[in-house]
Formats: sequence, structure tokens, C-alpha cells
Amino acid sequence: MATPGGREPVASEGGTGFLARELGKAARRETALQAALPRLYLRPRLSEVDIGYADRYVTPSGLHAAIAALRIGDLLELRRTHDRWELADRSGQTVGRLASVFRVPATFKCIRANVAAIILRRREDTGPAYLSNVRCDEWEVVLPDLILEPSQ
Repeated sequence: MATPGGREPVASEGGTGFLARELGKAARRETALQAALPRLYLRPRLSEVDIGYADRYVTPSGLHAAIAALRIGDLLELRRTHDRWELADRSGQTVGRLASVFRVPATFKCIRANVAAIILRRREDTGPAYLSNVRCDEWEVVLPDLILEPSQ
């Protein structure tokens, strides 16, 4: 069935609502580019960062001091600990954690992590459901830039 302009309908009565199409020219270029440049550059969204990780530590603490010493661009280590990804500074001190929804693609490994930004959070920014866990009035959250490449 053709519509005005000769296009196939997106959905038809009794149909699935999906069209089978060949990979477009732009998508073929993107696939070829991914094969040529296999690295992934990720900046996790705020929803993928455990923004309350440091609020669970009383100030002053080694964690808060380690975060305060960080600068934009500093190297980090992304490491898997139990069921979460953690961020550590050069000395191995954990300075942040990614949320449980964050995933590194199964066939990739992190080859570089850097501090992209550090944001300030306050007790009043915290939702009522999480307030009982907060042990300080304000804390900093490390946001990383990650470079991943296929694991061999």
C-alpha cells in the first residue's frame, strides 16, 4: 500500500508497525567509522554516577580530602569492585562510584579515566528517602571521562 508521495506507511491495519529497510548511507558510514576507530569516549550521565557516595562519610575524612585534592584532567582508575564500578585516584584511594545502572559494554575495557568535573552537593539537594544516610552537610562528586577500547 502506498501513501501520497509514494512512501510506504509506517503502520498499516493488522501490520506490525515496523518497516524493513536497508541500512542507510549515513548508518553504513557510521558503522565503518566505528570499525576504523574502535574506541568509545564516554562521559557518564549524572544518573549513572552515585552522587551520594561521599555523603555517607563524615567530614573530615580521607575520602573528602582526596576528592578536594583532585583537579580537572587528573588521571583516575576505573575498577570493578563487587557489583559496582569505582573511581580511584593515583594513590588508589576511592574517590567516587558509578551508579548500578552504569555499564561498560561487555566487549570493552577502560584504557583511560580522567576527572571531567567535580560538582558540589548539599544535604538540601538530597531526596527525603536518602536523608537518613547523609553524614555531612555538603560533599563533592567526581564526574569522569572514560576512554574504552575493545578487549582482546
